This record gives sequence, structure tokens and C-alpha cells, in this order.
Amino acid sequence: MSSPIWPARPRQAATSPRSTAGSPAVLLAWAALASAVLAFRVLQFSPTGLDPVKDAVSEWGLGPYAWGFRWFTISLAVAGAALAIPVGTSHHG
Repeated sequence: MSSPIWPARPRQAATSPRSTAGSPAVLLAWAALASAVLAFRVLQFSPTGLDPVKDAVSEWGLGPYAWGFRWFTISLAVAGAALAIPVGTSHHG
């Protein structure tokens, strides 16, 4: 049996100065993502006259259901901005 070129090192758990998993920003991101999924489902099952297979999702923003498309896009923007907070404040060294 041949030996490996590099000796095996024991795996170390990833450590960070503080965990951001339960931070308010991450919880806000999850809530905003859930809101976006809900908005998408509401739009998908509303009588918009658009076919989700053929028509672009952005066409929902042109008709009487523009409020739902705004809800969807703002929710995704809030989720993205909320996730940028813990990413920008984490220190790995």
C-alpha cells in the first residue's frame, strides 16, 4: 500500500469569532425570503392572464397585479441587504 504524498491533518471545526446564524439580520433575511416566496405563489395563482411557463416573471409588474410584483422584488431586496450585514461584519482571520 502506498503512502500519501502529504500526511493527513486532523480536521478542525470552522471557527469564527461569533456565530451569525441567529442574528437579527439573518432572521430578517429568512422572513423576507418567506415573504418573497409567498408573493410569488400569490401571483402564480392569481388570474393575471399570464402563463408562468411562457411569459416572463417581470410581466407581472405591468398589469393590475403590479403590487404583487413590487412585493416580490422588495422582499428579495430586503433579504439580500439583510444578508450583506453579517457578511460585511464577519472577521475571519
